[in-house]
Amino acid sequence: MPLPENGAPWPPPQFAGEFRDMRIDDAWYAGDRDRLTKIYAGDQTRADGSRRLWGRRPPAPGRPDNRMHIPLAGDIANTSAALLFSEPPTFTVPDSSTQARLDELAEVGGIANTLFEAAEVSAALGGVYLRVTWDAQLAERPLLTVVHADSAIP
Repeated sequence: MPLPENGAPWPPPQFAGEFRDMRIDDAWYAGDRDRLTKIYAGDQTRADGSRRLWGRRPPAPGRPDNRMHIPLAGDIANTSAALLFSEPPTFTVPDSSTQARLDELAEVGGIANTLFEAAEVSAALGGVYLRVTWDAQLAERPLLTVVHADSAIP
């Protein structure tokens, strides 16, 4: 598949629905009251006709906003990742010199922390991508990095 043309729309139109859902999930995960208000401003009622808490108009300037947000989505994602990686993973290969290099890369590169981050983001957004990058000015080794599902197309 070729790379998209410069100026191509993001997200691609065929994935607009999935990215809209991820934007909602991301607002809940972040626990950002302003983002939740913006997301639900155009959709103030549920399918059953009841009003959405975050779909209501914010109070007038100078009046307190009594709506309370409990960051449960972030807590659930964090707990999910903690259960998945309650113990750091071990990586083994038969060759001892390769094993020594792999151990060094895993320790110095913080692979366990990167995998924990990936698991939390995946629980929140429904997916995540891992990529290996290498910037010789930053480090003398490859880096494992996390790309959120709403920032990439498989």
